[in-house]
Amino acid sequence: MNLYIPVETASREIPYKVYLSALLSLKGFDCYIGTKSAILNLLEETEDYVYFDKGFHNGVSQKFYDIIKSKRGLIMSLDEEGAVDYADDRIIKHRYAKELFDYADHVFFWGSVQRKVVQGHIRDFSRVSTSGHPRFQLLSAQYRKIYKKEVDTLTKEHGDYVLINTNMGFGNNINGDDFIRKNYGDRFSSLDDIIAFDKQKCELITKTIREIATKSNQKVILRPHPEEEVGFYKSRLSDLPNVDVIYEGSVVPWILGSSYVVHPDCTTAIEAVFLGKKAFSLLPENYDPNIVTALPLEVSCRITSDQDVYSVIQMELQKEGTSEKVKELLKNYFSSDVNSSEHIVQEFEKIFRDNLPKVPYRILLKQITKNKLKSLYNTLAPENFSRINKLSHNKIKDLKLSWIKSLLSYYRMLDNRIEPVTVQKIHNELFRIRN
Repeated sequence: MNLYIPVETASREIPYKVYLSALLSLKGFDCYIGTKSAILNLLEETEDYVYFDKGFHNGVSQKFYDIIKSKRGLIMSLDEEGAVDYADDRIIKHRYAKELFDYADHVFFWGSVQRKVVQGHIRDFSRVSTSGHPRFQLLSAQYRKIYKKEVDTLTKEHGDYVLINTNMGFGNNINGDDFIRKNYGDRFSSLDDIIAFDKQKCELITKTIREIATKSNQKVILRPHPEEEVGFYKSRLSDLPNVDVIYEGSVVPWILGSSYVVHPDCTTAIEAVFLGKKAFSLLPENYDPNIVTALPLEVSCRITSDQDVYSVIQMELQKEGTSEKVKELLKNYFSSDVNSSEHIVQEFEKIFRDNLPKVPYRILLKQITKNKLKSLYNTLAPENFSRINKLSHNKIKDLKLSWIKSLLSYYRMLDNRIEPVTVQKIHNELFRIRN
């Protein structure tokens, strides 16, 4: 059976999607990993498949779902943004809207908290489960060795460094404020406030970087969100020789190689805690809690802009361990006590054991050629060219055969069941993993 897996932000998604694909290939699935446009082309051109959705957007997702259902396809949904939310749960309610449960054959939740928020939307509880997310499972100690080579390379190049992660994609977007208003205006009632607050955070982060860089002998690595305009930071920090603004690869090895992590209200704080690193959250004073995602703050040491940031950090670094409160948050929001990948594989087995074809639908050369041409057109079309080469290129640049092969090699060392699994490059935006 063919399984289609779209990727939007390769550096974040590829490690766990390759691992999950390897496990599912052992159960008889031919797994196709590719850009959203490459996967969409397969949805339209083939039949009898499974679509592994990465997030529901009301008014947009339905048109893809209608195509899938017309091709006798099934929809499995694991949201990429399924945990961190604002106080009013607006993101969770939007991404797990009632309409999702009309279409999806199975929906995976990151944690019990998110499931409870939208339980009134669920029509059939046999078609949902609380799985956690493989992305966080791969941060546990037994999997960290897959990043060792990258960590060694980073520490050799940069030495002892502090990692600053930002998430100001609304106020410092690579395509500008008007793009944000056009694309997100229907989802956020306070969008202008969020844009303005992001701009405040940008100024505060650059001020903090300057403070850390001048008071410490350490290097400071600023890693902006892929949707951010890096030029904003480079122009303000260019006079500091021990500051680098870099966006490349997965954030995980960057966290592992760092002394500690500073962020505003970013999900990377949660990844840092999973990896055993201290996370520090820095926000402007008297901020509106309704426009801040609270969970990254709750797992971090919180600093206000009126404090001596560097001194507070040095004091907090002397404390060891993860508090019981934080451990409970990781369990309730991220199912940290669940083997996420195995849970998802088991659900696939239960659902597809009896009612679907055992033999994958054969994708013909003409379909592959058509797929490649469509993906090329989507990249080069005049109406898309500027946007693709700024934003989408940033997100997809790590979708490479060499990285997928490297990941499979590490996974084979961790799990000998994966030994026979191979990867084939279909074209630059599409890869097949199979047993």
